[in-house]
Amino acid sequence: MENRKKYLAKVMFWLPSRCKKDIYLALEADIDEHLAAEEDRVGHELTPQEEELALRAFGVPPVVATRYSMELPLISSGLMTVYRRVLFIALAGVILAQIVLIIPDFIDAEAGKHGRLIVETGRRATWGFLLAFTSVTLVFSALTRIYSQWGKIR
Repeated sequence: MENRKKYLAKVMFWLPSRCKKDIYLALEADIDEHLAAEEDRVGHELTPQEEELALRAFGVPPVVATRYSMELPLISSGLMTVYRRVLFIALAGVILAQIVLIIPDFIDAEAGKHGRLIVETGRRATWGFLLAFTSVTLVFSALTRIYSQWGKIR
């Protein structure tokens, strides 16, 4: 029983405070059901060690909390594959653009200036990565909100 209370507290830590009461009741019922099913499976009342193993099988507390949270994710799982691909393309575009931009300067540069050009290119690439990541993430976050209103994705 002590394991159950500790587990519930760990899950509740990861939930927003405005909906904890309702979620606590639902989570408690689901855990009780899970533990009862485990007791039926083993044929006796669970020992503290068996209870701990059954709770681990129920899930890691931060992940379990996401099952009960009513908040929309930043990017939905339905768009995640496309998001990763677009993000990869955007970051590859930044690298390609920096390579194209450095070639003429690198060819024309004096012997001692190549290091400075590489550092400058690294600085520009870093800002490009941040801008690309932020832009793509904001667009897909907006798409998640739009499509979730239509009931198309979760």
